[in-house]
Amino acid sequence: MKKFISSLKEEEKIILKLRKHYEQYGYKKIKLSKFESYDLYNENADFIKIENIITFMAPTGKLQTLRPDVTLSIVKKYARDKKKEMEKLYYIENIYRLSKEDMEYKELNQIGVEILGESDGYSDFEIINLAAESMELINKNFILDISNINYLSGLFEEMNLGYTLEEEVLMNIQHKNVHDLEKILTKENVESKYKEILIKIPDLSGKFHNVITEAEKLVLNEKMQKALDELKMLGQAFPKMIKNGKILLDFSIVNSLDYYNGLIFHGYIENNPKIILSGGNYDKLIEKYDKNKGATGFAIYLDELSGKYKIEKEYDFDILILYKNGDNAKLLNIVKKYIDQGLTIRTEKYREDFNTNFKYKEKYIFEDDRLVGKE
Repeated sequence: MKKFISSLKEEEKIILKLRKHYEQYGYKKIKLSKFESYDLYNENADFIKIENIITFMAPTGKLQTLRPDVTLSIVKKYARDKKKEMEKLYYIENIYRLSKEDMEYKELNQIGVEILGESDGYSDFEIINLAAESMELINKNFILDISNINYLSGLFEEMNLGYTLEEEVLMNIQHKNVHDLEKILTKENVESKYKEILIKIPDLSGKFHNVITEAEKLVLNEKMQKALDELKMLGQAFPKMIKNGKILLDFSIVNSLDYYNGLIFHGYIENNPKIILSGGNYDKLIEKYDKNKGATGFAIYLDELSGKYKIEKEYDFDILILYKNGDNAKLLNIVKKYIDQGLTIRTEKYREDFNTNFKYKEKYIFEDDRLVGKE
């Protein structure tokens, strides 16, 4: 088994570590179909916010899709069982989305965990703990940015901006675009007291306790204060990571207010600007399926890691054997003997003009039932 693990790519080793870790916490692996009903995503377009979903018509005439999101499929499956109270699940699945970089469809790999049926302080603690420990397994130099979307939700309830303007404001907060945010608020004649608070939101990020202090100065109602109190309680569970700057606060992390509530977070690793991990509470989504339950989880974008661990190997394999003639069974036994020693072997038929781009430590020719011509 050790020889097998040592031969894996670094990202494959990480997947094994993460699987073991989640199972130690009592999470069960779930397997999903690659295909889903188009209606599922059409009805929840605000949740996934994905355009250009790969859609096709089944022989039955029903529209189907190649799955662009895992969480919706898990929630739908959970909601079917009316007696099911609580699930703790993890998954390793592919999703299919259009890349904005080259406008081609990509098959993307994710691993993630979900707690369905619980909405309490402990489930949030456990999810944040799992997210932080997952990031540490990937790279010890990580950052987990946390927020509570109810802070912004409470502010918006005071303002009554309207859906379209609210979405525009959220987008600019998310991109920390204070300039355009101020222009929009001025154009829409938003009251100055609200405008002053909103302009400060994108900069509410950094060291955990410092940000809490600044955020409390802007509180307008009980909902905003409750969001901060929940973050304070969460902070008490991770003093070491907060002190070391592993867990930060960032109120510019936003998701759809129609689906998400409470905790939201993003994970990053050194020398990689892209989000590696993303998660939060999505009780409102599960409530759509007549389940008055909680839901929280996160996904790790494994494809973002492949470049991080793309290490140039000195050799593609240890030994190359070119076979001319002889007993095939004997050749196979020789190959297996090397493999039992933990070496990597490639065999190819001998050619006079043999040439290759791959790299190897040693080369042999198998002729008359034996290896000759060590290189």
